[in-house]
Amino acid sequence: MPQLLIKRVGVVLVSFAILVGAFFLSLSKPKYSFEYFTADCRIFNVSGKLLFFLNSPLCAFTDDGKVLSSKPYLDTFMLQDKNNEVLWTSHEHVHHDLKFTADQKAILLITAEVINFQGEEVKSDCFSKRDLNNRIISHWCLSENIDELIKLGFPITKLKIERVLSKDRAAVRFEISHANSIYEIPSNSISNKISAFQSGNYLVNLFVPLNALLVLDRDMKKILWSKSLKGVVLEGKEVHLITHDDHVLPDGKILMYANRFYKRLPGTGDQVVFENQESEWQSSLVTYDPLTERASFVFDPNRYKAFKSDFQGSVNRLPNNNFFVSETSPVAKVTELDPSGRIAWSFEIPVKNIQTARPVYNSNFLKSRKIIVD
Repeated sequence: MPQLLIKRVGVVLVSFAILVGAFFLSLSKPKYSFEYFTADCRIFNVSGKLLFFLNSPLCAFTDDGKVLSSKPYLDTFMLQDKNNEVLWTSHEHVHHDLKFTADQKAILLITAEVINFQGEEVKSDCFSKRDLNNRIISHWCLSENIDELIKLGFPITKLKIERVLSKDRAAVRFEISHANSIYEIPSNSISNKISAFQSGNYLVNLFVPLNALLVLDRDMKKILWSKSLKGVVLEGKEVHLITHDDHVLPDGKILMYANRFYKRLPGTGDQVVFENQESEWQSSLVTYDPLTERASFVFDPNRYKAFKSDFQGSVNRLPNNNFFVSETSPVAKVTELDPSGRIAWSFEIPVKNIQTARPVYNSNFLKSRKIIVD
């Protein structure tokens, strides 16, 4: 009897130890706030399994299975239903940012046009809101606002581009704007102090050569607020930020994926002249406070050095207060970081680079296409 009792006690203790170990192991695993994520036109689950792929660099998805896609190098923009039947196709240069509005009843996108500037054909960008039949609801083009931008302190200059705008526009060698993000401003805590930040207005980023952040009204007719990223106070230094994916958080701060940082040359006074060298800090996440007009690192750059993307890159603030970050160099990768900068989860995408990654909070698109079932 004693030996049998000892064996039974031993079995109970071992089982208890296994249960305790499993419990603590479960605590150590990341608590995902999403099950799936997109990387350009790919959809993965959090285990890294590829569930959907479309051969296009830009995509947006709806719950009922529609997919909106753009191939900028072919000037092809289209909407397909859940059976991949083409609902419409448009011949236009849609680039960098493409998304449905939160209610999935409209489309936000960036397009390019060719205009005459200083006697030469150049590329210039537009921001647009369209209905689901691709009819323009509202739009804002740099070409129609050059005088106002100059008055706001944004000189319009030409930047040589190494690539052609499209196969039938090979003569275009310069651009005067290079936009990369458009976001509808959500409800936030500073809108009662800065009226431009009312929900429904749009934060847009005119990348090089302007390096301008603008807030457009909900009809995309007026510039309500502007900020030059060529003179941002960060860590007590005035820097020139090169950014992607700029958007407003619920606390009113602007979250930016900062690709590069350049310092103002000493002794230049009021001239905005910056060192053309490797930036002091590598790629990082930065917030800009419109109330204090100061920028801050999300993570201490001297302690956290886990990603670098000279070009492209995206960031999302998750419901659990973590950050979901995509990067392009030295490999294409998505990473979830906690507020202290520690890696909760990371996955290398088996492609050369990715432009944008987003968390997906429901599986309706995949269900509607019968890729997964309940």
